Amino acid sequence: MELLLNIGYISVAIAVIIVSSNILITNASAVASILKVPSIIVGTLLIGFGNALPELAISVISALNGSTGIAIGNGYGSNLVNTGLVLGTIAVIAPLAVHRLLLIREIPWLFGSLLLATLAISNGKLERLESAVLLALCVTYTITSIRAGLKEPGSEEQSSGGKKELFIRICVVLAGLAALSLGSKLFIFSAVNLARMMKISEEVIGISIVALGTSLPELFSSVIAVVRKENDLAIGNLVGANIFNLLGVIGVAGVITPAAVDSSVLCTDAPVTLVITLFLFVCTCSKKITRINGIMLLLMYTVFISFMIGGMINHQ
Repeated sequence: MELLLNIGYISVAIAVIIVSSNILITNASAVASILKVPSIIVGTLLIGFGNALPELAISVISALNGSTGIAIGNGYGSNLVNTGLVLGTIAVIAPLAVHRLLLIREIPWLFGSLLLATLAISNGKLERLESAVLLALCVTYTITSIRAGLKEPGSEEQSSGGKKELFIRICVVLAGLAALSLGSKLFIFSAVNLARMMKISEEVIGISIVALGTSLPELFSSVIAVVRKENDLAIGNLVGANIFNLLGVIGVAGVITPAAVDSSVLCTDAPVTLVITLFLFVCTCSKKITRINGIMLLLMYTVFISFMIGGMINHQ
């Protein structure tokens, strides 16, 4: 009975995620049209930052409980999933043209954020001053992105909606983000219960089911965006979430509770994230992320996860 109940919960969770993803992408596209800004900006700031809020909540709670290391690992782990698994998947579904703003602004910001965050923890500690710098850069990125978006011409298909429609659309986007978060939490709860019934270790559950579950909002919203040919929303969603994870999530945790950094982050997570992000940077230079690029990203992520799970099993 418990087995069937958990399977039912997983089915409901996936249905909620799919429906809310559709609602989210439809209304986010409308927001970009009403504001007359490129979809890449709405994807980066509204969807990307919105999808990263659960990671921020985990970061704050962990830091308040003296577990800043969880927040740091979560920040890097989410970036690995978003770039390797999610971006790899949507690139395999359809090759992605790279928007000019992504090439000259968003990807450099992402790579720079990753380098600075890694530099901040390179001495084995995350200090309050370094964390404050990361947070300040997060605010700077947000402000400059808004300014860049307002100067950039938007879609040719402009909406005639006014302030009331804009307000309603933004509210629906926020509701969609909330529904995505609830759906992913239900998925994690049920999938973890199933895994425990199958006697799978807590470590393997954490790095596989929980990591996948927390990234389901990014995965489904990006896939829906690509299917609807809203590629800028899809890529912007992932890049925005990654930047926010590095600057906002890690920054907040370090400001609340400075802490030592686990050796696995320094020796594995950070270097692998740097390699995958550097590969993405090289891909965007050709102004297109191809299916071959997507397969390469998926392979890199699969090798990393297999290595981590294999190491955990050998230590049991």
